[in-house]
Amino acid sequence: MQPGSARERSRLYRFHLRMSGRLTPLEDIPPHDRLQAWLLPIADAVMVLMVSRPAGGSLRTARVTKVTIWLALVSFAVLGAATGWLLDEAITRGKWILVVPALLALGLSLGCGVLALFGVRQRPVAS
Repeated sequence: MQPGSARERSRLYRFHLRMSGRLTPLEDIPPHDRLQAWLLPIADAVMVLMVSRPAGGSLRTARVTKVTIWLALVSFAVLGAATGWLLDEAITRGKWILVVPALLALGLSLGCGVLALFGVRQRPVAS
């Protein structure tokens, strides 16, 4: 198969649709429980920071896509590691100015973790 062929573009387009969540009807979104209601404003704020707002403007009426969940999980891990490194540098070398970016990285890391948790809780449990 040649790169850029119609068949390959069609496969890529179907893959894009599947991963973007555009094939998921709105009625498949379950009602939010109490934990999701508490996490929703934080998850919405992280989506704004990621420049990835859903068409409806809020995750209240849209599903978090699988790609966004994975991105949030990877960001949670990387930013968590960066936080640990920055705090280690601040404490061991006495560079106390590094506490400020460490706290920013910690906040972003926790926000990404909340977004991933919110997205996973939107998914139905397979039985």
